[in-house]
Amino acid sequence: MLMPYDKKLEDIRNRKNADGEDTTIYDAVLSLYDLINGNLDSSNIVDNSLISNSFNINWKSYTTTTTPDTGMTYTSLTKNARYTKIGKIILLNIYVTGTIGGTAGNTMKLSLPVKSSSNFTVCSMSARVNDGVATGGTAWISSATTDVFVRKRDASNFTAGTVSFIVTGFYEVD
Repeated sequence: MLMPYDKKLEDIRNRKNADGEDTTIYDAVLSLYDLINGNLDSSNIVDNSLISNSFNINWKSYTTTTTPDTGMTYTSLTKNARYTKIGKIILLNIYVTGTIGGTAGNTMKLSLPVKSSSNFTVCSMSARVNDGVATGGTAWISSATTDVFVRKRDASNFTAGTVSFIVTGFYEVD
């Protein structure tokens, strides 16, 4: 649950979950929420936090590889992928468009810039698939993997022809 934008990070720092574990990831999400909403100021800065006074997002481009379902082909025409690392969090944005052929499938695998952590089971991300009709999709990363998997929201097969995928979100790394 995201805190209202007028909440300051110091109000939620040093929280522990039911198992007494540190909630650093939760804090990082709230910090990013503050950044997006223009609510990051010096009163939100805590020493040794994931946020620094010079919170400067340094996006890096990388080349993602596309691997379609068995029997399906995908000739990628355009690939734009970028990421940034803040602490143990990777922020990610991938856009690929290309042509699907062969036997229809329902899953596309896109490579990640950094292997995911082994500390979680599955991490979901936001996705959009356009195979003639733009629709919401689902994207997920399994523990300790180098790929994100993408499907249409209803898990139906992709339509042959031009198909684009957008994936955006964040995940934990070791």
